[in-house]
Order: sequence, then structure tokens, then C-alpha cells
Amino acid sequence: MIPCMKNTRIVQNAPSPAEPCAGLDINPEPGQLLRSRDAADLLAISERKLWELQNAGAIPVIRLGRMVRFRRSDLDLWIASHREIGRG
Repeated sequence: MIPCMKNTRIVQNAPSPAEPCAGLDINPEPGQLLRSRDAADLLAISERKLWELQNAGAIPVIRLGRMVRFRRSDLDLWIASHREIGRG
């Protein structure tokens, strides 16, 4: 039996279920602007934690009207500034 496809949207060139990350740019250019979900994925944190950091002024953001974007190079610098050397 074929599942109901009533509310399914077909997207051209979308990755197949067998390749969930196909076509995704996991290494964006340094000057590229990232959406919140992409920035959170890059930092390996939740979008909620990213929102908390942004509201605290801990992470630089670019506001375009109501939209918030993150520059990849700013996130790379933020990561580097929070790097700690492990104690063995």
C-alpha cells in the first residue's frame, strides 16, 4: 500500500532518504551568512542555546530587518576564542 501523499511537497534536486546530507554545504565559505539552524549545527549546539548566546551578546549577529544571520568567519573566530587546552 502506498502512503498518503496529500500534504507532501516535492522539491526538485532534494537529497534522497538514503542520502540525508547529499547536496548540503557543510563547509560554507568564510564570508557566507548562515541561518540560525545552520549556525547551531556548525557550533554543535541547539538553536535555543544559540538564541541565548545571541541575546547575551556573546555571539556576533547580523540583523536584516527581522532576520538574524551569522557570518561563518565570526563563528570561526568565536570558536577559536573559546578553545581550551585539555589538562592531561
